[in-house]
Amino acid sequence: MMLAAVTATPAFAAMNRQAKNAEIIKKVAAKHGYKAADANALITLAERESGLSTTPRTGHYVGLFQVPCEGWVAKNERWKNPVTNTEIALMYIEKRYKTPRRALAHSYSQGWY
Repeated sequence: MMLAAVTATPAFAAMNRQAKNAEIIKKVAAKHGYKAADANALITLAERESGLSTTPRTGHYVGLFQVPCEGWVAKNERWKNPVTNTEIALMYIEKRYKTPRRALAHSYSQGWY
């Protein structure tokens, strides 16, 4: 009996990347001392901003969290790395909103995505 070859569909591959990116976001959040609620808020923000994809670019906003592409970010492709993009997003969130949950609440209050 021969088994049919199983090929991953593009949709399945994208879901797999999204799941991996969500796990990376959780790890980065934990490294910064955030609990599950804030990690989940970060994942929701990334879902809203990019569909948990590392490649989107909208104007000068890039990656998982659509961080502004300024300075060193504009000069190299490291922003496509999910760890780097999450680290940049957390620096911005901590400075502007203090916590990921507050950033998500702001996003909802403004009707963004």
